[in-house]
Amino acid sequence: MQIRCPTSTISPSKAVANLKEALRVAKDISSFSGEAWAYWSLGMLHIVHGNFGQAMDILQYGLEFATEKEHREFIIGFHFALGLLFIELFNPDQAVDHLKKSIAMATDLDSHTHLHLSCGTLSGAYLVQGNINLAQESLDDVVSNQTSMNTLGKRNCWARQATIALAQDDPKRALDIINRLIETAPG
Repeated sequence: MQIRCPTSTISPSKAVANLKEALRVAKDISSFSGEAWAYWSLGMLHIVHGNFGQAMDILQYGLEFATEKEHREFIIGFHFALGLLFIELFNPDQAVDHLKKSIAMATDLDSHTHLHLSCGTLSGAYLVQGNINLAQESLDDVVSNQTSMNTLGKRNCWARQATIALAQDDPKRALDIINRLIETAPG
């Protein structure tokens, strides 16, 4: 599989190599944010490619690194990524723990990007647990009929709304949401 970018095609192994190089450079120049971003990106890349053990090691280290530096935005990001990873590992209880931490910190920072990403993912964790009510409750404060579909986090929340509609035996609502997601997709 190749990752297609507007200007080039990058293999997953090349993407990993590039992120490891970014990590090395960030360490060499003592760039905390560069190093944390590289850890987060590398962990997310490993999740996408199913390298869950590597993702776990990198993301847990990144969380410790960000916590030591007391950088709340990166702490939020690592909790979100670990929540996503634990959903992939069919451990929704651990996912919920990380995502609740991410949401609490995102709320304190008034970070809507992090809040939408984490709430949508938390809803997914509750769906894995089979708890439709909690899945909906996790979205109630961040998504309403007037909420746009213009960011990754909001689109994630809306996708969970479609899944909830299916779980509630409302395929018409699910299809309406999916059609809106398609219509509003950039490009």
